[in-house]
Amino acid sequence: MRTISSELIRAYREAHYIVLDEGTEIRLKVGTVNLELARLMSNKNASTASVLTAYNPYSEVKTKQDNKLAQTQLRKRLKEMGIATLDAIGRDAMEQWEPEPSVLALDLTLKEAETIADEFGQNAFIWIPKQDAVIELCLRYPLA
Repeated sequence: MRTISSELIRAYREAHYIVLDEGTEIRLKVGTVNLELARLMSNKNASTASVLTAYNPYSEVKTKQDNKLAQTQLRKRLKEMGIATLDAIGRDAMEQWEPEPSVLALDLTLKEAETIADEFGQNAFIWIPKQDAVIELCLRYPLA
């Protein structure tokens, strides 16, 4: 059974998730409320949001070409589902990893976010369950 190390969970919690909206950066941090994101969600009539990526499945570094192809497939999948997205970036706090292109997917269900994370081999994703914009980390596997 796949598990996630406590160090990796800590890295996910400490990372910065940056949403790009019309030239503005909205910085998300797990465990906090983000009023800018709440406004954005309200303006877009979105009751939920999720930061998703297809980069580096299971936190195993892949080639740029493989990552770009996977990210293109993720965007295509979300578009097919009718999910609106904005560009986002995942950046680790210690800057040991390359920033990971991501998307902020608007108004999808938790089940849809879980399914997409699983399809693209992700250990975790960011979930924002309501327009109050509390940033949550959703793990797909148990602690090691």
